Amino acid sequence: MIERLDASQWRAWHGDEFPIDCWRAAGDELQAIAGTRRVDLISRERYRDFVLRLEFALPVAGNSGLFCRVGEEAQLSWHSGPEMQLLDDRGHPDGREPMTRNGALYGLLRPELETPIEPEQFIEAA
Repeated sequence: MIERLDASQWRAWHGDEFPIDCWRAAGDELQAIAGTRRVDLISRERYRDFVLRLEFALPVAGNSGLFCRVGEEAQLSWHSGPEMQLLDDRGHPDGREPMTRNGALYGLLRPELETPIEPEQFIEAA
């Protein structure tokens, strides 16, 4: 169980180390560094059953996601498992479609409630 985040609990997708050139740990936050290469993170520990709660913030038109139950057999993380979409619906074209808006299980299941975000402000997800 992860109750407090730190970089040692994560590594790069298809990598062994935490990618310090494009991610940073700041207190109990993991932050992608703007303008660097895109590297997805994967937890070092595998989980069978879990309850996931997190806070996230996105820039204007931001688009990100959280994948569960993935395997690194796929070359790309987004080919490996279901994604909970994290999106600024007002600023990104995917926000126009219920199956791809914030909180959707991307392309599979629309969110029960619309959850608009304010860019740069943290929102809780569960």
